[in-house]
Amino acid sequence: FIDKDNVYAIVDKKSLKVIGSLGLEDSKYNQHLKVVEIGYVLAQSFWGQGLMAEVVNCVNDHLFNVVGLDGITVAHFDFNKQSQRVIEKCGFKFIESSPFYSKQLKKSLVSHRYLKLKDH
Repeated sequence: FIDKDNVYAIVDKKSLKVIGSLGLEDSKYNQHLKVVEIGYVLAQSFWGQGLMAEVVNCVNDHLFNVVGLDGITVAHFDFNKQSQRVIEKCGFKFIESSPFYSKQLKKSLVSHRYLKLKDH
């Protein structure tokens, strides 16, 4: 999956091992703005250290100030409270909840979507 152009490895500075990833996709949220959706995963042994918030904030800064995007969306499933904390810590604002069918988990879930707009 890391071979894709829009997926980036998160590497531990000490061990130089891949501990997670962050991906970008076109967002269908607002067709009038330049918006992408981010998604991320982090090895459980690295949870609770603030690493993902650091990564998301760096990516947000790059997407807004270098790429020139207007907004970024991100979502989490109902049960993923750690991801919700990262999203809120990084300044995203809740916009909607909707049903989502996970092919990997083979079940329907509730997805909560958030948006962060570039500060002008």
